[in-house]
Amino acid sequence: MAGTDGSFTPRPVWAQTSGQLALGGTFDTWTAVPGTDLTLPEAGVYQLEADVQGGVSGTGPITNVYVQAHLFDVTAGVEVPMTSRACFVFADTSTEARGLTIHGTATCGAMYEVAGPTVVRVEAMKHIDTGTVGGEVAFCLNFRTRKVSDG
Repeated sequence: MAGTDGSFTPRPVWAQTSGQLALGGTFDTWTAVPGTDLTLPEAGVYQLEADVQGGVSGTGPITNVYVQAHLFDVTAGVEVPMTSRACFVFADTSTEARGLTIHGTATCGAMYEVAGPTVVRVEAMKHIDTGTVGGEVAFCLNFRTRKVSDG
């Protein structure tokens, strides 16, 4: 290779998206956040990171209410290991009825190896033991991926 040092710099492979989800009346069920499907276009190891904000409003007392998020491998039909995070966990133990609004943010992230083109997405779910909540949402503020090695 005359005139070169023989090094090779791989082309960058990355993607980024965002989305939001009204969690509605379904409890304890993972639900896809619309707009967050990303395609990992080729085999390799990818760095995945999603900043997710969850929120609810309701009337206290409320016990054990939370919004969780994780990354899901749509192609394989499995959760991306070690990505499940609680955006917040909250319990109001007062005895008075009062309006509450709760928000929290978490980052779901992992290094993830795939054997070929793969679709991954952000999913969220809500849970409540007792009380009344409404306006439950999950915002994926930024879901990004970049390839870090060929595997």
